[in-house]
Amino acid sequence: MQSKVAAIIVAVLITGTFVDVFADSDHGDHYNGGHGAPGDVLGNFCGAYNDTFISLDLHPAGGLPGDKTFVKVTADYNKSGGILPQPIFEFMYSYVTFAWYRPSTGSWIANGGVWYSPADDPSLTPVSPRPIPGAPLIATWTNGVGTATVSNFPVPNITVDNLLPGEEIWLVACFAHPMPGGGGMDMNYTVAEYQVSICHTERDRIIEIIPSATQGLPGGSIGVTVNVYLNEGDRPGGWSLIRLAWIDSTGNLVGSHQDVVATLIAGTVDPNTGRLTEPGQLQATATLIVPNLPPGTHLTILACSGHPMPFYDGTNGYHSLDFEIMSFNVVPEVLIGSIGLIGAALGSFLLYARKGIKSIDRRTVQ
Repeated sequence: MQSKVAAIIVAVLITGTFVDVFADSDHGDHYNGGHGAPGDVLGNFCGAYNDTFISLDLHPAGGLPGDKTFVKVTADYNKSGGILPQPIFEFMYSYVTFAWYRPSTGSWIANGGVWYSPADDPSLTPVSPRPIPGAPLIATWTNGVGTATVSNFPVPNITVDNLLPGEEIWLVACFAHPMPGGGGMDMNYTVAEYQVSICHTERDRIIEIIPSATQGLPGGSIGVTVNVYLNEGDRPGGWSLIRLAWIDSTGNLVGSHQDVVATLIAGTVDPNTGRLTEPGQLQATATLIVPNLPPGTHLTILACSGHPMPFYDGTNGYHSLDFEIMSFNVVPEVLIGSIGLIGAALGSFLLYARKGIKSIDRRTVQ
């Protein structure tokens, strides 16, 4: 029996007979459970696209550029239709390499290289061109299901100016196994989405943004105070980094973000656990430079703190405040307030000066 299985394996390795059987022509709709778009965009670069019996999961599925994520890859013989003998399936779908793809630009993301082969190099050094792995990544199979988890998988450190706060990038898992005479055979690939954030935030904490003005001149500055209201049991240290950013009407980051550290101004921390024994409040202050954009431009001041949220859809998941860039021939509200204070002070001065002059006049008459 084993010799027959070995003969079948050799035949498949040489001829690739079963590859076309697993070509998944119906990828499904991207928004209704299937990935869809990746197969259309990437083509058959690594066998045929398939997410029915091979899958990829990321945890977390979103975060900052340069973060780490845990990658779980699964191959399920029971969902394959049983066309291949199980031993052959388990052999072929044990070899996996990974690469990041950016659909917004239609290109692979090079981070010192392109491809990762964790079974061959656990240090996850990226290489190019795409390697044929020499060792199986999926080493454990139970009832026809094989899984492998890669810890601390690096997220690309995308630093382009037009990075969307919730831009989706794809991690592609390519199943390709070595051939006995050298080289390798491409099988299928699957895709998992990862949404890149520009900052960490959590929606179930109240974050208050208090600006010195909601209008300003290009190149001017405004003061911003950020209050973070924490719950009993929170660790203030986990919320103390506040990230502030300007966001335009299309969701793009304008310029670069600014990080400030908040201090605890209310609440008591248990010295043994580092957790609040009662509700507390963090506060941070910063000075923001108004972007040099045309008058009338509407921007959003975005503030976030805490744990990663993997999306940005205008306001959801983040705390934001509207801001308008003014023309130089329009007096911003912050200057109006200053002019009002100066006017009031000047008026008071003149009033008291007038009273003083009258007093002097009376003494002169006497």
